[in-house]
Amino acid sequence: MAGIGKQAAVLTAARFANYGLVLIGPIILVRILSVEQFGQYRQFVVYASFLQLFAAFSFAESLLYFVPSYAKSVWRIANQTNLLSSMVLPR
Repeated sequence: MAGIGKQAAVLTAARFANYGLVLIGPIILVRILSVEQFGQYRQFVVYASFLQLFAAFSFAESLLYFVPSYAKSVWRIANQTNLLSSMVLPR
């Protein structure tokens, strides 16, 4: 049980560090890059965000449909969803 708590703490710290980087990154980049370069960076971030939304295909949400429909193969559906989610959106 202590191993799970340690893993949860490391994951929480990593997520907070990621949120901090997302918050601080543009503030630093606006000082380093020119106006045109920063505009290109922001445009890339917007397009990448939309592409990420469409690339996910809502695999996790599809469990709400497929698990009740195929109750005999719940683990197979969950494993396939996990595999597809990790291939599309590595975390």
